Amino acid sequence: MAQSRMTSERPSILLSLIAATLVACGGCARPASPSAAPSASGAVEGSAATSVSNTRRPVSPQKKVFHPSDAGFDLSFGRFGYPCDLEHDSTTHVVMLHCDRVDAPDEAGITVNFYLPGIWSSEPFTAESVASSIRDNVGPNERVNGAFGAPDSATGKLAYFLTTSAVYSDTNRGQAFIMKIAPLDDAVYSVFYTIIFSGKPEATETRIREWLAAHITEYGREIGRMTPDPSWVAYLRSKLREPSSPNRGR
Repeated sequence: MAQSRMTSERPSILLSLIAATLVACGGCARPASPSAAPSASGAVEGSAATSVSNTRRPVSPQKKVFHPSDAGFDLSFGRFGYPCDLEHDSTTHVVMLHCDRVDAPDEAGITVNFYLPGIWSSEPFTAESVASSIRDNVGPNERVNGAFGAPDSATGKLAYFLTTSAVYSDTNRGQAFIMKIAPLDDAVYSVFYTIIFSGKPEATETRIREWLAAHITEYGREIGRMTPDPSWVAYLRSKLREPSSPNRGR
């Protein structure tokens, strides 16, 4: 793995989010509409009382498709990867593509998780069940700020969107996450943006709310457009059949 990977907070919350691993939003908190940013007062803080079957307007068909041969992502809010790192977690059985922000690798990044049938789970699963599991398995330092489902206008299938946050009082650090979970052929993937904050816990919570209020619409739309090419499924299966783990620096 690249030494520039974000420090200890990212692995901690990633494991708590994907360890039990993780499915859709039956019972997710209802957030503000994606066309309007949540208020800085925390109006979208989740109560886990509203089903994610409540949907919003379709995701834009202007997808940003990425392939196994791509070295990274260029988004309006940064360049990520160049190279990315691919890792198969032998404990959770999730395949993870980590792409740190090029100019701030310890502050922000994008991770794509792949949930493959027969590898992640031998039981049937869906994007909705994966999103629910993510929501239901947040740790004691973490909060689901909002979640909703939206139909993909190109495929008609539902994708699920979550915003989560975490504050670590022992290290005076915090994180905000903007996440999409969606089907990919017979598999499921999640893609999420992570940003790290520093400061005392009370101030960090306020900064995260303000950051989400300012950026959820812009960043959420771009994350929503990010879609793995279906060739990823065959590519990852071939990598997992190789004797060594599928780490790569591309």
